[in-house]
Amino acid sequence: MSALAAAPAVEVRVLSRPEECACCEAVYREVFGLTSNDGSINARLLVSLARNSGMVVGAYAGGELVGFTLSFLARDGASGRLYQYSQTAAVLPAWQGRGIGRAMKFAQRAAALADGIEELRWTFDPLRPANAHFNLDVLGAVVTGLARDLYGAGAAPNDRGEPTDRFVVHWELASPAVEARAALSGGEILPSQRPEPLALLAGQLRPGELRLAGRAAFLCVPSDWRRFRRLSPSSAAGLRNQIIAQAGQLIDGGFVAVSCARLDGERAVYRFTDSSRAHAG
Repeated sequence: MSALAAAPAVEVRVLSRPEECACCEAVYREVFGLTSNDGSINARLLVSLARNSGMVVGAYAGGELVGFTLSFLARDGASGRLYQYSQTAAVLPAWQGRGIGRAMKFAQRAAALADGIEELRWTFDPLRPANAHFNLDVLGAVVTGLARDLYGAGAAPNDRGEPTDRFVVHWELASPAVEARAALSGGEILPSQRPEPLALLAGQLRPGELRLAGRAAFLCVPSDWRRFRRLSPSSAAGLRNQIIAQAGQLIDGGFVAVSCARLDGERAVYRFTDSSRAHAG
C-alpha cells in the first residue's frame, strides 16, 4: 500500500516485520501510562496478527515510530459479516494534534477495503469528547451501541477508579459520509461539522442534560472529564451514571450518535439521530 502523508516528514504504512512491531510496545506504554508490570502488547502478538488477517499500521517521523494502530478480523455473531476490530490506536503525546491519527485510520480503511472488508469497529469512553469528535465528525463513524464496564478491573491507569463504560463504534468504510471525509485534506471539515448550528440547537444545556428535537437528540457532557473529576469528585460518579443511562436509553430507542462538538470550556454535546439517517453524509 502506498504511504500516506500525515504531516511534514511523516510516513504511514502497514507493518508486519518483527523489528517494526517491536517498536510498538514502547509507544503503547508511553501513551497509556503503563509500566513493565502492567502487561502490554508485544512483537510476537503483533506479527502473528499482521500475518493472520489482522492489521498493524505505523506512523514514522525521521525513521522513528510515533504512532500505530492494531486491529484484527472479527465476525458479527448475528449477521456473520466480517469486519476489522480496531483494538488500539496510539500516537505519542508530542505528535498528537498533527493529523497522524487521521492518517493512520484512513490507512486502516484502505488496507481493509483492499482485503474486501467494508467495516471497522472499536470502542471509546463516552466521557472523552475529543475522542468522540475525532471518531464521529472527523472519521464519519457512528455510535451504535453501549458496553457497560467493558474492561472491569482491567482498566488502564487513566480509567482506574471508575467504570469502563464504552460506546461501540461502527465505521462503514464505503458509506457516503466516510468517502466524503476521505477526500478531504487533513485540516478541512465538512459544513455539517461546523459547531455554530449545533450550539444554537443545543441552547443552554448543562452537562448531564438531554434535549429531544424531532428526529434528533442532544446530550450534553463535560468538555474535559478528567478536569471535572478532579474539581468535582463528589458529583462525578452520579453525573457519569446519568449520562451513560441517558445514552443507553437513546441507543435502545433506535438512536445513534453521529457528532460530538465542544461548545465552550465547560460543555460538549453529542448529536444523536435515528439510525436510518446515520450514513447519509
